[in-house]
Amino acid sequence: MRRSSRLHVIVPVWGRDYIHRFMSNAVPAHLTGGNLLALIGEDARLCFYTREEDRHCFEEFPSYHQVARALAVEVVAVPEIDYSNKLYALTEIYAFAIRRANREGAAMIFFQPDTAFPDGTFSWIMDLWRSGWRAVVAHSFCSDRQRFWELYRTRNGVDGREFTRLLLASEHEETSRFLWDEECVLDPVDSLYWRVDDVGYVVRSFRLMPVFVDPDDKSATIHWTPDVDYLQRACRDVSSVYVVRDSDELLIASLMERGEVRKKRPICARPAAEVVAMWANFATHEMHIDYFSRPIFVHGEDLDERWAEAVDASGMVVERVLEAKGRIYNGFLDVLSRAGGRRISIFGAGDLGLLVSRGLVMYGALAHAHYDNDRNKRGRVYGGVPVLEPPGSPAANEFIVVASMWWEEIREQLIRSGFVEGGDFLVLKSGDIYL
Repeated sequence: MRRSSRLHVIVPVWGRDYIHRFMSNAVPAHLTGGNLLALIGEDARLCFYTREEDRHCFEEFPSYHQVARALAVEVVAVPEIDYSNKLYALTEIYAFAIRRANREGAAMIFFQPDTAFPDGTFSWIMDLWRSGWRAVVAHSFCSDRQRFWELYRTRNGVDGREFTRLLLASEHEETSRFLWDEECVLDPVDSLYWRVDDVGYVVRSFRLMPVFVDPDDKSATIHWTPDVDYLQRACRDVSSVYVVRDSDELLIASLMERGEVRKKRPICARPAAEVVAMWANFATHEMHIDYFSRPIFVHGEDLDERWAEAVDASGMVVERVLEAKGRIYNGFLDVLSRAGGRRISIFGAGDLGLLVSRGLVMYGALAHAHYDNDRNKRGRVYGGVPVLEPPGSPAANEFIVVASMWWEEIREQLIRSGFVEGGDFLVLKSGDIYL
């Protein structure tokens, strides 16, 4: 398919403090000939997506006017979004921005406010694009935001190997949760790390961040985040996706506040490989498995014999995880088999119901609706799926998945209404899909 001729650099950012942080640090740092200024002469636009009340904040910063003198810049207010839920708001902004880019026939660079790129990233992406690649995905490494910018400002442009050294020197405490442990896994398990002395890591990651996408399917939509479910729809030819395996090419800085630790929980009830496999069953698709199957090298020095041991150790874990993934019960495959082509709805709009909805997306199935007995939830939309009143009788073209802590009461409710368990509905408890 012919490549797009335009380019949108998509930046979702809202809230005065967040905007201040981004415009004061990230924008000046990326105003280099290898990043934002590499787009001069291209049909490119830097698009800030934000709240209506924040639209005029950007012009308060010198960096806005600096970049506006070099590139086309646009501040877009995204309406009708609940910004109190950060993840939901981010998904809706991305959906809005992607639809807009698709209408204009534009490829996209995703530039999140809490990330930083080595100098030369955007010019390198443009070269790959001209060579026929339709997407670029790379690993993101957690770094202490304050320490990172302190070190960054002492250098005049940081690229490649030097950028990786900077990230390793500003490594965030969050990184430790990714270290492989045979005894206990910390949820979520999207990446696993093996330390190589004090010089870097071998990484096995299910989730890589799409930095650039020129979709071959302009109708592709997003229901969660770009790294979870968008790319598999947007670029159906996986051979057109450039997967970065070495930090010398690209490593993304994921910047976190000192002391900030993402929500996590230890899971020690099963062998660690089985826990990872269960997570993979509901949170990944085939493209993610391919990512996980091959090692990524995060290194500040040349690779030597020390790295082979970590590659072998990580490879054995990958084999055990994939073996367990094929062996243990997969509730989503059970649902798809029983549905037999019928539309799938989910009874439950709480945490478990949303988890099941997200899992179905990984298997290419978008739920028709969420049903809930709580009237206050009806009318809401989660990941593009509306919350409705439960049906009073079975429909020939619908299969219902019960996913709720109140599953026993709901099961009885459906049976009283004439639904047949196994034929018209199936109960999925949390332990059926994850621990």
